[in-house]
Amino acid sequence: QEFNKKYEVYATDADRLATFELINPKFMQMMHDIDTTLVLEVVDSIIYFRVRHNASLTVYTQLLNLLKQAHKELKL
Repeated sequence: QEFNKKYEVYATDADRLATFELINPKFMQMMHDIDTTLVLEVVDSIIYFRVRHNASLTVYTQLLNLLKQAHKELKL
């Protein structure tokens, strides 16, 4: 429920399967734990992140870990 308060998930018909495979409980927790405004987009096999321009090094480290997890999930 906390994830749903912080994020909205949208997917095109073409990207729906990949998006919902990616958004699993572990991934949702990792996203939720990042202390910044975050936009994540999955288009085909490309993952885009957008964050505030003044995000901290800690946030970027968390994003790198999130990206690694996303790559692992989408690779399966």
